Amino acid sequence: AFILCFIVLTGYFGGIELSIRKNYKKLFYSVLVLNILPLVFFKYLNFFSLQLSFAAKNIGWNYGDNLFSIVLPVGISFYIFKNLSYIIDVKNKTIEPERNFIIYANYVSFFPALLSGPIDRAKVLIPQFKISDGVMNKKRWFFNGFEIENIMSGLKLLLFGFFQKIVVADRLAIFVNNVYDNPQNFKGINIIIATLLFSFQILNDFSGYTNIALGSAYLFGFKLSDNFKRPYISESVSEFWRRWHITLSTWLRDYIFLPVSYSLLRLTNGKFKNQPEIFTYIIATIITMLIAGIWHGNGLTFILWGLMLAFYMSFSIIIKKRKKKFIKLIGFNNKNYYRYIRIISTYLFISLSWVFFRIANIEALNNLFSGIDNIYDYFSDITIFNGITYFVQPKLELLFSILFIFSAEYLLKYDNYLEFLRNHSILARWATYYFLLFSILLFGVFKYNKFIYFQF
Repeated sequence: AFILCFIVLTGYFGGIELSIRKNYKKLFYSVLVLNILPLVFFKYLNFFSLQLSFAAKNIGWNYGDNLFSIVLPVGISFYIFKNLSYIIDVKNKTIEPERNFIIYANYVSFFPALLSGPIDRAKVLIPQFKISDGVMNKKRWFFNGFEIENIMSGLKLLLFGFFQKIVVADRLAIFVNNVYDNPQNFKGINIIIATLLFSFQILNDFSGYTNIALGSAYLFGFKLSDNFKRPYISESVSEFWRRWHITLSTWLRDYIFLPVSYSLLRLTNGKFKNQPEIFTYIIATIITMLIAGIWHGNGLTFILWGLMLAFYMSFSIIIKKRKKKFIKLIGFNNKNYYRYIRIISTYLFISLSWVFFRIANIEALNNLFSGIDNIYDYFSDITIFNGITYFVQPKLELLFSILFIFSAEYLLKYDNYLEFLRNHSILARWATYYFLLFSILLFGVFKYNKFIYFQF
């Protein structure tokens, strides 16, 4: 709570001062540092502690496995990113500073989005705390301004969010955790299945959280930004990032990728005769995805995850023209087939990248890919389901899990669950409500599993 208050104060007073001062550079960078330092301290102190302990052991000093350990404050990444975007927008004069302290404090600490986003911009959320004359909307604070439509929309989103989390994500977690927590016991097809299932586990876990956050906000009359638009139908990794964790993706684009790109273009003006835009795109992409990886975690695996995605996006832009010529050369003109190939290949690449996201450390890769030198044995394990889960009939459980995955995807066929409901009859809507409700009651995994993104 003290850290949250500190961040709110730096944003509030920093924003007002930035709007007043003409020479604001020192103040601007000071506020940025004051916001970034707590994030670096709490997210990476344990990592540096582990490295120091390891180094100390090598020279004969044994301080244990960790010199010191500290708990990551809940939601710190998300409310600091909101504060940073506000400060930068005020500096760039794209928004006016908020002078009502209570309204600004509510923007940074708004409870539905505090833990894991969405990372809404000030221009989206702050006006919702006001009425036209800039005064706080008292109806919202005295609980007499609720609209039945907002309440119903909120309850529908909550229902779907609980289904995604409890029925889909937490059920898939049983399979995934058994494999990834004990990689030495599995090989080949088991690991491939667990990897593909994890891609849908993390989607429904985080998308489920987002729908719960959106639904909670709707109950109080607030509309947060949607964070997901069916990312696994993307035809490229770049498109995937336009559909996945949208508020973070746009944050990285607006406050890291674009500023780095413009700076590089100015620095390289006239130095590259052939396509300087491609050079700047590649460098800016690498820097942005490296920061995205570091933001997600302090291990080498997250850095490799970010660099892997950056490499793929950079390689795609380099071969873009050659790829078009090659497709034309081989006569692959059927747009539908080509689209499906792009979707499947993108999904498989993203699923492969999730391996680095899920494994505990880089050494676990040795176990995950052990035995791959014998391709036949690696892919022909007839005991595919043995030990993959504690269920008595794992094949049946896996079948139910896959059906729930397709159900969740079908309900998002319009990119938005509420839009899906609006486009169907009252009979279809109520059938959907009962299906979600009884799926939660009959197939929900009620053993506590924290949301994956709580660790970030």
